Amino acid sequence: MSNKQVIQGVIYFIAGGIFSFVTLETIMLWMWGVPPHPLTCLGFLSSLTLICAGITTIAGNLRISRLLAVCALGGLTPIWLAWVISLVPQHNTIPSPLASLAAAAYLLILIAVLFYSRRLSFAVGVIVAICSLGSAFAIAAYVKRASAGEYNRPEIGCFRWYPDRANALSITRDTENWIDRQAKDLIESAGIHGRLEETGGSGAPSSRTKVIVLAQRKPPTPVRLYYPRKGTLIYAFDGTTWRKIPGDASTYPTFFTLEDQNDYTMLYEELSDGSRQGIQAFTWR
Repeated sequence: MSNKQVIQGVIYFIAGGIFSFVTLETIMLWMWGVPPHPLTCLGFLSSLTLICAGITTIAGNLRISRLLAVCALGGLTPIWLAWVISLVPQHNTIPSPLASLAAAAYLLILIAVLFYSRRLSFAVGVIVAICSLGSAFAIAAYVKRASAGEYNRPEIGCFRWYPDRANALSITRDTENWIDRQAKDLIESAGIHGRLEETGGSGAPSSRTKVIVLAQRKPPTPVRLYYPRKGTLIYAFDGTTWRKIPGDASTYPTFFTLEDQNDYTMLYEELSDGSRQGIQAFTWR
């Protein structure tokens, strides 16, 4: 057995182990109610195939081992694209270090399979095609998220609205100054009077875009409220209907959701990966 065989076999074996760990970790999320995607299962089986390729290499059958490695990488390519997409920035999300490791390991093992110990005739073309495909998917994911407002998400302030037409608009418990002069002018121009009391929210009002939610009583839920493209947008619920102020404000297709939870109304933000983050917006007891 030559040293090249041992090195090649160890490379396959270690890479297969890394991919197996990452894909199995994703599959195990079914224990928390997240069903595994079929491509993740394919990636796990391909990872085991790569481990078999390493064992076969050390056993001395280089032709079969390289064929197994090529097949394994073919099965891993779709899940690699998913790892690349997951590294594209998302709102309030830290990319997984394991996804970064796996994405880099894929490229390294691809180079090893195509060039070591003898370069395959189509090696350069495959490298260029795979890198171009990964770049195209990453750019497409970025453009899609940018057009949906992923990188311009507003901060959200929630206020209980106690109507009183006999008195001017007053604001209480607004310690972070959600309702500044501009927001107050918008509210008054819409004919809203009475007292506004802060009850919750997400983030801080210093953002260049923000949403202020006013509610007289518990709204029927769930309700979707869409993010503004710029400036301040106010949603007001008078106990019967929702109003958008200004009425012609331009919004993104992305939204947050208000949902009932006993004596509370929860605010859920939808993330680009399909998950949600929730906070308490209103208390009604």
